Amino acid sequence: MRGATARPRRAAARTQPTGALVPDGGAFYIYEELLAWWKARCPLWASALHNLSALDAVGADQRKLLGGGDFAQHSAEILFPERLLSHPRRTLNASAAALFVVPAYLGLSGRAQCGNVTRNTEGLGRFLRGSPWFRRRHGADHMLLSTDFHAA
Repeated sequence: MRGATARPRRAAARTQPTGALVPDGGAFYIYEELLAWWKARCPLWASALHNLSALDAVGADQRKLLGGGDFAQHSAEILFPERLLSHPRRTLNASAAALFVVPAYLGLSGRAQCGNVTRNTEGLGRFLRGSPWFRRRHGADHMLLSTDFHAA
């Protein structure tokens, strides 16, 4: 239609894909107080960060008796948030963050390696519900990592 004025078309609603990455140059915030909370519940596993021989003191047979704890399987839950503490895109200012990292040892907790799994997941839920940053976007900009299907 030449010469006719085209009506502006309303853009289709766009949703951000699940699992979207931090926008280029975006910063992330990690809940350090939550990381400390998990470390207090999982002292053996948290100590393994600084002393891998601590796990050798607890033999494989004994770990199986404790519920199948396996550092190789759960190491990402422990190491991932630790490595992020020194990442260049980390911000200490939550209001500047595009993404929030929720440290959680859910796999270890699900295998009874960190005390009572029900209390741990309820505590995690209380923490997140109490966070203004979580409530702001209903957790859409929050992520956590779990390495075990028992964590669900």
